[in-house]
Amino acid sequence: MESLKKSLHQFDAMRDGDTILEDVVPRVQPSFASKSIFQKIDPRIVRALRSKGVSHLYEHQGKAIGEALQGNNVVLEAPTASGKTLSFSIPMMQSLLEKHGGHALMIYPMNAVAHDQRAQLVDLLKNVGLESWSYDGTTDQEHRKLLRENPPDILITNPEMLQYTFLAHNRLWQQFLKELKFVVIDEMHEYRGYFGSNMALLLRRFAHHMRAIGASPQYFLATATCANPEEHARNLTGQDFETVRASGKISPQRSFMFIDPDIPDFQFYNIFRLRIRNAALACMAQDKSVIVFCPTIRFADWCYASALRECEEKGWDKNTIKLFKSGITADEKFNVQRGMKDGSVKVVFSTNALELGIDVGGLDGVILAGFPDTVMSAWQRIGRAGRGWDKDAFVLFYAMNNPVDKFHAANLQAFLNKPLDEIVADPGNEELIQNHKASFVYESGGKLSDFSESTLGEMLYDSVKDISPSSVMPGYSPHHALTLRGDGGRTWVLKHGSEEIGTMSEYQRFREAYLDAIFLHVGRKYKVDSETAGSSKNEIGLVEPEALYLRTDAFFLKTLTINDVFQGSRWNNQIAIHLGKVNLYEALNTISVIDERNDQVVHRYSPTGHAKSSTTYSFWVDLNTMQEISDEALVAFEQLLRLGSIFTIPADMHDTTTHSDITDKRIYLIENYPGGIGIVRKAYERLHKILEAGMEVARGCNCARGCPNCIIPPRYYRDRDAMDKNQGIDLAEFVIATTGSSPDEKLVNGLWERD
Repeated sequence: MESLKKSLHQFDAMRDGDTILEDVVPRVQPSFASKSIFQKIDPRIVRALRSKGVSHLYEHQGKAIGEALQGNNVVLEAPTASGKTLSFSIPMMQSLLEKHGGHALMIYPMNAVAHDQRAQLVDLLKNVGLESWSYDGTTDQEHRKLLRENPPDILITNPEMLQYTFLAHNRLWQQFLKELKFVVIDEMHEYRGYFGSNMALLLRRFAHHMRAIGASPQYFLATATCANPEEHARNLTGQDFETVRASGKISPQRSFMFIDPDIPDFQFYNIFRLRIRNAALACMAQDKSVIVFCPTIRFADWCYASALRECEEKGWDKNTIKLFKSGITADEKFNVQRGMKDGSVKVVFSTNALELGIDVGGLDGVILAGFPDTVMSAWQRIGRAGRGWDKDAFVLFYAMNNPVDKFHAANLQAFLNKPLDEIVADPGNEELIQNHKASFVYESGGKLSDFSESTLGEMLYDSVKDISPSSVMPGYSPHHALTLRGDGGRTWVLKHGSEEIGTMSEYQRFREAYLDAIFLHVGRKYKVDSETAGSSKNEIGLVEPEALYLRTDAFFLKTLTINDVFQGSRWNNQIAIHLGKVNLYEALNTISVIDERNDQVVHRYSPTGHAKSSTTYSFWVDLNTMQEISDEALVAFEQLLRLGSIFTIPADMHDTTTHSDITDKRIYLIENYPGGIGIVRKAYERLHKILEAGMEVARGCNCARGCPNCIIPPRYYRDRDAMDKNQGIDLAEFVIATTGSSPDEKLVNGLWERD
């Protein structure tokens, strides 16, 4: 690592003024399964494994295979590069060999992962006489028809195809679906939040159709980063599972460097890009192979083009540098992946497209240009390097100039010691159920059976049980009107001139991209010039601000009323926690234009018309009988709750928001999705863990009241001086101590009853 650090300095990727945190995670080798597991596996498969050099299996592989061979549904949680693919491929192959004419379906969240997995399986399958094909958006019409009429043993697809093809046109797939014996859902941690809740409803509809045609496939789900695999697998599918987990923290040795670069704000974007490019070149100079994860396509494009020019000047082989992003052809993607595996490609500038389980063999390191949306995504990216237990790897994280990145750059230990995330998906979301109803009615012909309620789940079943078969419109498929992924609303495209430079969720747009807002995007400042909100055009027009030293701060007036309370507990008539539904009204009240050179307000004005109302889910801590609590303590407590939830619940930073009602002394954690996706319910159950995580980080920082390295309110909230970190910690400790025992009262049917 010392020689790499020297190279980083030589290439101006690291400077003396940078703040750098370092640590090494030591290697932990896996244990092996008994050789007796091979006696349970079909000899044809054993011979195929031997031909690939597989003479032993890891302990968790043996357990998972053993459970699956007994006919059980299995969910496997094991780290990256621990052989999850073999764990489900072996029982899948055996199932198909035993049941001649049977089929298997493998579902992946991204096409790149699906194609990589098929490439890994081709030789193994061929050696046992089985065939696989991909069926996704890249499959041409001619091959689609052939695959429907003569389906192979295994089809590899994605959730959209399950929705738009296998269910929307299920009559064309009857030959395949009636003989479906095995379903693999890999990377199941990707199915969380909004996407995961849609996936849970989709898989219930799929299971219902399978039962309706007399099929009952076996399920195998796998993940590298999920603390509640059995619960999440059951939430996703409605099925029961046997759970297998890899024992201990299996990992290669990885060296971590978290870097907060010393770059002036007004020059940040351009210098940051140069630093990232230079870091990649420094790795090349050391003969190290790396993936550079870039925050946007535009960022990756620039780094790639600039690195090519530098290679030409230095006389290096520019073919060793590649770009991986959406928009390049399937052949180009395949060639990049092949080059990473055989070592002919040394540097790949990528978006998140290479984040998931693509096996790139001997990759030496990963460079993170900015922190991903979640800690889980960061670990997925990190997992691309060090995919051999005997090979060391390194991770370089460069923080961008925003509070989230600076926070992580200052808290390496909090990142490394964070336990796996408990994944959230909610098949009971009322609004999403309404979106799925029409598709289900079409698939089923409006007909329900005695298994419908147990297969669909109570909420989805209740929404469709009274629908008449006569309501089905012949020849009309509603499936393409349903979007599985998204942000619980519109996704807005950021346009700088004619160039698309990124996307933004509806929540981000409302908070950060109001008309005339000056905000940072990937470290560069833009001003909102216009927006177009239409059924087919959701665009935000951006221009360069009049002066790069200006920014806008917005103050939002938030009004929250409690709509319904589902659960509640109270202690000593002092503290109560509730879970329920709230009505939220937010309006942009004041915009301040700030000169960042002296932090002075240049102009302040009150806009009109920028408001929204919604009904969503929340949990809240009620302290209204404790009159002695200061406003500064309440605001700090809110930020501890916000920070702790990031480290406890796997939610994107825009999935939730917080609110402190100073008058009534209530602190709310609120989902930004109408109908909710299960985040606050999970948070309600884990309040202590959330507060403990927030306090651990806050205590580790030397600031007096709160700062970007520990806790800080969003800019639109209120002045940082209105918060006192230490008072907030004291309040959090009091809440934990008081609520550590059984509650004195519980809310039952809207009334408090003594417990």
